Amino acid sequence: MAGTPLYAGYNADAVGSISLSGGLQKAWSGEYIGLRGTGSYTQTGGTHTANFLQIASGTGSLGSYSLSAGLLTVTGGEKIGEYGLATFTQSGGTHSVPSGLTLGDYPGSSGAYALSNGLLTASSETIGVSGTGTFNQTAARIQQPAVSMLPESIRLRVVS
Repeated sequence: MAGTPLYAGYNADAVGSISLSGGLQKAWSGEYIGLRGTGSYTQTGGTHTANFLQIASGTGSLGSYSLSAGLLTVTGGEKIGEYGLATFTQSGGTHSVPSGLTLGDYPGSSGAYALSNGLLTASSETIGVSGTGTFNQTAARIQQPAVSMLPESIRLRVVS
């Protein structure tokens, strides 16, 4: 299905926010949370499906996603900190990324994931490609066949 992507923080000086507390949201053409500006997404319930999700995708951008309940499914891949600075905080709910999760993709970027409750299922996790990737896990479950941690700019912390 074709369509226009969903944006929060499209331009360099823009600030945008999205919230989902129930129901269903589908973004077949993908989502940019902090494309060139500052964007945030707060999910406290409901079902959210996106073809792809990029948080802080432009140079100088800021992006954040907070998942406390509900289901987030990203079918075509997810980048947290593509070119900018991004955080993903999961304190509940289920986050499914069958095409892989990347934290800190390009030089100068930073992607941080904090998993304190709920379930994260990813086909793979790449932490720190050319940027800085940080993954902190406490008292939650993660299911994935492969975690790639690239040298120099990674931090992985799992607390049981």
